[in-house]
Amino acid sequence: MDTWKNYICPVCGAWSCTKDRFPTCEFCQNEDVIIIEDEKLHNEIQAYLKSLTRSDFEKYLVLPSYGEIGKDYTELYVATVEYIRQKYVFDDPRFSKTKFNEREHQECARHQEYKTHKKEEIAALREEVYGEPNPYRKVTCPTCGSTNTEKISALSKGVSVGLFGIFSQKVKHQFHCNSCGYEW
Repeated sequence: MDTWKNYICPVCGAWSCTKDRFPTCEFCQNEDVIIIEDEKLHNEIQAYLKSLTRSDFEKYLVLPSYGEIGKDYTELYVATVEYIRQKYVFDDPRFSKTKFNEREHQECARHQEYKTHKKEEIAALREEVYGEPNPYRKVTCPTCGSTNTEKISALSKGVSVGLFGIFSQKVKHQFHCNSCGYEW
């Protein structure tokens, strides 16, 4: 029977779960991860954390640089992971600050990419359902086919009218291609 196992990597501090029989760290491929699958241990850690004063509890609220408590994580989850890292990882002779920081930076980049992707999906859905403009939609240049385009701002149009008066062509156009310079 496959069961989920929580584990922490003593080298890079990665906290994850897997159904693998012999788990390895997803980040640094360390084969000697510490399995923390015992629900009783989880409950004991969380009961201990809940029993702390607020100031003592806050010592465990070390959030990754990319997350937000209440939006991405609960305080108890963050404190539990930090407690486990302090207990099983930071004093381990295999612990690598470099690998820990590399993992944190990669997770941050992955999280930002995920958030951007979600924003793009929501904007596309709002455009489809409500007809709202989608700021993430790629506009393709009809001349060169490039998606390196931008919407011509009202300020740019105003400056053009100020310089060329009623003969300004920019007023008629909505987009500018940064690759070939074409405006439409």
